[in-house]
Amino acid sequence: MSSAGSSPSVRILDPDNYKARVVAMFDGRSSSYDTNSVFHPRLAAGTVDRANLQPGERVLDLASGTGLCALDAAQRVGPKGSVLGVDLTDTMLAVARKKAEQQGLRNVRFEVGDVDALALPPGGFDAALCSNGMLYFQDIAGALCQVVRWLRRGGRLVFNTPVAPMFKATSVLHQLVQEHHGLPLVDAGMPLADPPTVRALLLASGFAAAEVQAPVFTPILHWQVTVTEEVHNAMGAATPEEYAEKMWRMNTMHAIAPLRSVLSEQQVEALRQPFLDAAAELANINIRDSRY
Repeated sequence: MSSAGSSPSVRILDPDNYKARVVAMFDGRSSSYDTNSVFHPRLAAGTVDRANLQPGERVLDLASGTGLCALDAAQRVGPKGSVLGVDLTDTMLAVARKKAEQQGLRNVRFEVGDVDALALPPGGFDAALCSNGMLYFQDIAGALCQVVRWLRRGGRLVFNTPVAPMFKATSVLHQLVQEHHGLPLVDAGMPLADPPTVRALLLASGFAAAEVQAPVFTPILHWQVTVTEEVHNAMGAATPEEYAEKMWRMNTMHAIAPLRSVLSEQQVEALRQPFLDAAAELANINIRDSRY
């Protein structure tokens, strides 16, 4: 939208088609999501570990995907407990349902649902989980307020989100677009950009306490997010330049559609090299900061 005398506002997470784009993206990843990276299973296992689930507990798994968290949780809460996995993408949930059947789990079910419109009972869950999914929520603050309502008094939420350098790289793109073209970009994932912001967001949403753990970041750690272990081993350590290229692809995957509505292909491409230079320097800074 734009108003007379002002620059048009461009959203990276376009509210008109964002959820459809998320579904389309994960539709294409459903068959290989469990096998093309060692990262997602490790993230999910760590999330469930931190929830300290007990036998008999009721668990809600948001952005459940292929059930990495939900199936692990179902094993831990046992037959007297229950797990509900919810996701926008039915093809991902189909994989989860098949795995649940293969594992003989009868205490877990998977439903297609939008976190912004779930009709769940207040206080109906002891714990909520979300692994590598919170940043895709269109209204993160609103979703957190809903989770507070769905949890019993004393319940807990455990989720993970990309470390700050991913968001800092996004900020580089925002700054370049602002400097070169005067266009303000908005990224709904920015409320998760750093521990103090996350903590404040959780407390503002109604959680009584918030513990945020931030891992040390290196380009290698980030590179493992999206490539297989075999490819990673073959390539060796990711360089700052490789990190920058990856960040360009990841950021333009979200930004390119709305940007093309107001910028030409040549204008978008002209942002590439300044972004690569800045993102590579960001990677170098984080390498230096992580040495001890």
